[in-house]
Amino acid sequence: QRVKDAVLEDGAMIDQKMVELAEERVRVLQEKSSIATEGLRAQLTSMAEAEAEQSFVVGAFRKQVEDLESQRQQLEETIESIKEEAAKVSVNPNDSMLVELEGIGEEDVARLSLEHAATQGLVPWRLLRTSTGGLTLQLEGGWTLNVQLGKSGVVSSVQLDRQEPPTEFERALMEQADLHGLLRSCRKASELGDVLQELSFRIGRVVTLSQELDKLSRMCFVQRRVDGDGAPELFTTVANPELGYKLGLTWKMSWHYPAGRMPLSMEVLSGSADEEQILDVTSRHSCGPLRLTRILRELSGSG
Repeated sequence: QRVKDAVLEDGAMIDQKMVELAEERVRVLQEKSSIATEGLRAQLTSMAEAEAEQSFVVGAFRKQVEDLESQRQQLEETIESIKEEAAKVSVNPNDSMLVELEGIGEEDVARLSLEHAATQGLVPWRLLRTSTGGLTLQLEGGWTLNVQLGKSGVVSSVQLDRQEPPTEFERALMEQADLHGLLRSCRKASELGDVLQELSFRIGRVVTLSQELDKLSRMCFVQRRVDGDGAPELFTTVANPELGYKLGLTWKMSWHYPAGRMPLSMEVLSGSADEEQILDVTSRHSCGPLRLTRILRELSGSG
């Protein structure tokens, strides 16, 4: 009977041990499952934030494209309307009004034809006024372009003005973009369309950068300045509470932004930071909309 009781007692202890081992295994599996679940949740959150940012950028570009297409359609409708009205007019060579207007000849007709060809590149420029001596165009943001035309559509002078004077930083970017050199290259009205498109592109790059920096300045310290050689330069600070550092970053800027190189020099203001990791972040964001914003968000741990 004692042997039987001992065997039963040993069996009970073994059963208890197996139960404890099973419970421990279940606990370990539950912990691993919880960690995996949290990891997946973090990945899903990151993907959702990235998708939301991408959706915002795509939506902004789509709105710009729709606005430009609407302006182009309006311009085409206006031109067609003018053509229809002109086709209805029957000109009498003996009309007294034509007789009084001396000096209208083939050269004047040719010049007007060249002016029309030049206006084909107006979008996104708006035609403010036209005269026998030239055109006045306006671009959103207070930019005005005065073009003086001579005989046979020769461009005698081109003047680009801005309602609000540019900052020293913007002026340095515009000098890099060589806006005035581009305008000086336009010799004929027939070339004006292509010049306007390139001018719009270069101005757009400068304006887009300024707008992004305005928004960034509400997120961190941003200082726009020029270096000793008069080149545009940007100084920003970024802090990462989780990693415990604060950095001062100096960027060499160009009008090609958000494309092109952005040489960076780094100063650790507090804490410690791995320069190689910082440069790795900047190299992964080498182009694309809101390039600086994306870099600074990742460095601060909020992106």
